[in-house]
Amino acid sequence: MTGLKFFLIGLTISLSLFGALNAGELRLEDFLLSQIYLPPDTFLAQASQNDFSNFKNFSPVKKFSLNFDIAARSALVLKVKSDGQQTVLFDKNSSQKLAIASLTKLMTAVVSLENQPLSQEVEISLTSVSQEGNSGNLKTGERIMVKELLKMALIESSNDAAEALAAKSSISSGREEFVALMNLKSKELGLRSTYFSTPTGLEAENNFSTARDLANLMVFILKTHPFILEVSAQPSVIILSENNRPHHRAFNTNELLTSFGQIKNLKIVGGKTGYTDEAGGSIILVTKDQNGNYFISLVLGADSQESRFLELEKLIKAFN
Repeated sequence: MTGLKFFLIGLTISLSLFGALNAGELRLEDFLLSQIYLPPDTFLAQASQNDFSNFKNFSPVKKFSLNFDIAARSALVLKVKSDGQQTVLFDKNSSQKLAIASLTKLMTAVVSLENQPLSQEVEISLTSVSQEGNSGNLKTGERIMVKELLKMALIESSNDAAEALAAKSSISSGREEFVALMNLKSKELGLRSTYFSTPTGLEAENNFSTARDLANLMVFILKTHPFILEVSAQPSVIILSENNRPHHRAFNTNELLTSFGQIKNLKIVGGKTGYTDEAGGSIILVTKDQNGNYFISLVLGADSQESRFLELEKLIKAFN
């Protein structure tokens, strides 16, 4: 009997302790749940397209339209703070490999800048002027400085100029070696889902990248080659030929430079457009706010040349 008595007393004490612990656990759980910030419905409506891994960086005060939608195959908005911290604000299929059309010319410009002086003259070949498109108005045999060819490739997206930069020069024995340098640079920068088969972007099958890789490339350009952005931000520029004679005026393919309704305290730093039938419309744009923060916004695979601008403008207004 004594043993049974002690057993019942012990059981009673155990049940009391379990009940107290269980009640305390429930109260703790309720407390923790009350501390979790639940985003407003306007954010939840976009959850399928946004990357909320850094949601704590969002301001709960900012409101977005419930009808916000991006039809392009891929899109990304990356905020780069003045101290270098990066936050993904919007992400739609940013790791999907896609043809990137003339956004390719960003890497063409990087390789050119890192391997030959801006003042070096390049003789224009028949192969260069035989490229698709007529922007640049280059002629076989004329000599144009690297600096001017870069302006043509970045501003008016001249395929002739991009091919001329990749032609036989001080850095390569021809186009294939130049493209090899583009891919070598990609590996160096850790762009694992990027491959180039052309300096122009005209080829689609074996010339591809992702929105995430392109954003990383642009971060590198921001830090290392501001010349690319300075050039690409100009609505138009006079191209010079030999002896600094005017060659022609190049007009920027980026319509947002002149048509975009500026957001207060937001400046367009530069960017690049692209379009082929296979790749669709693409554009990458860098903007800067009054606090020195950069926003890298891009869309890939838009339905048309016009829709790429509409889609990107939508992103900029929502997340800048």
